[in-house]
Amino acid sequence: MTGKMPSIEGRIHQHYASLPTAERKLADLLLGFPGDVAAYSATELSHLAGVSKAAATRLFQRLGFKNFDEARRLARDARNWGAPLYMQTPARRVTDFDTDRTTYLDDETSALTNTLNALREEEVEQIVAALSSAKRLWMMGFRYNHVIAAYAHWQFTQFRPDTHLIPVSGQTLGEYTSDMGKNDVVVIAGFRRRTKGLLDVMKLISAQGTNILYLTDSTAQKTPRFATWTIFCQVSGDFMFDSYSSPISVLRYLSLQTFTAIGKNARTHLEKIERHHEKLSELA
Repeated sequence: MTGKMPSIEGRIHQHYASLPTAERKLADLLLGFPGDVAAYSATELSHLAGVSKAAATRLFQRLGFKNFDEARRLARDARNWGAPLYMQTPARRVTDFDTDRTTYLDDETSALTNTLNALREEEVEQIVAALSSAKRLWMMGFRYNHVIAAYAHWQFTQFRPDTHLIPVSGQTLGEYTSDMGKNDVVVIAGFRRRTKGLLDVMKLISAQGTNILYLTDSTAQKTPRFATWTIFCQVSGDFMFDSYSSPISVLRYLSLQTFTAIGKNARTHLEKIERHHEKLSELA
């Protein structure tokens, strides 16, 4: 789903005021849980809304779909794209505290386990060698991916110089990409839903010969081809919001391995930072 095709809820809002009573009942159900279109048949949806299947058919036609299957494909694309509204279902509501906490923990554990078990030793060794020997590290991410990039920056800047977080507020990427070289490494967080410009940025950086470490999820199709190394992290699960514990864990693991690979210089850099913290009385 690219965002070019009108969403189901967007179509409903366009027609809502003129909907007959039966169609409006189904529309209300879909506005609450649009992802149900991907999970149920037209007959099941009409039953849940308490309307006839004919009313359901009329509604989807009114919304501009040739048939229900076309609406279902759109809903599935939205769910795969990571749209939270389409990932929420009535069945995934909070029950009691202990049950929901256990379900959540299982969800997080599964994401972490599947992601870390998929790491390949040879590739990790190559990545760590590049991160430890690079002239400069650039950490990049857009929207919530910027938070993941910021975490990577905070980890690596503690023990190696020339580690930069981009983009900085108020500046565009050209100020940074023009300065990237073959001896640099760019760590990019690109999890769904990715910004439209990410592909062009990765093309440009790759064309300059700069190595790219790309952390993303399994829905990425075009962007991985421009990365030197791609680590796929599991972020989807049984809940409506994606989990980012797995990419954070991968970055922590890589920072630990890189610290060890750099050795004495990494420790010296960290000790210098700690001394400055003390001199400035920055930390309580």
